[in-house]
Amino acid sequence: MTIRRGFHPLVPRQPHFNFVSTPVSSSQQVFDFISTPVSSSPKPRKKRRIAQDVSPNSKLKAVERWTERNQVLVQLQSQAEAQSRKEKKTLRINEALKSIRAAGFPTYRDFLEDVLTPHDPSQSSQISQLLLNHGPHLFDLARQRQPKITND
Repeated sequence: MTIRRGFHPLVPRQPHFNFVSTPVSSSQQVFDFISTPVSSSPKPRKKRRIAQDVSPNSKLKAVERWTERNQVLVQLQSQAEAQSRKEKKTLRINEALKSIRAAGFPTYRDFLEDVLTPHDPSQSSQISQLLLNHGPHLFDLARQRQPKITND
């Protein structure tokens, strides 16, 4: 609860008084008190909420409508998230390919060839581990992309 300056919630408010000068003669003035009520616009009343009778059938229909709307919203949200993930992945791949070109590799084939034939022992170990752990999956991806270049 906020307390305004000069107002205490337990003390009743006094009406405001204005001084009005009433000239009696040219040399004498009399001051009268005129009481003016505090003017405040009344707050609009809120409508009273009335509970509606809910039958089991109307409740079931309301639940069905809500789940249908909710499913549509969930589908739209998941589609938007999938589109966002796809766009982010495309941006990351484009940045990686640009950095490969910026590193001095004229083609992506040259890059892959240099990666798969390293001259540094630590790079050779990393590439060997990559091919041991993920080689079959990478081979399947290549087969899905270009089936005629792989023999079964």
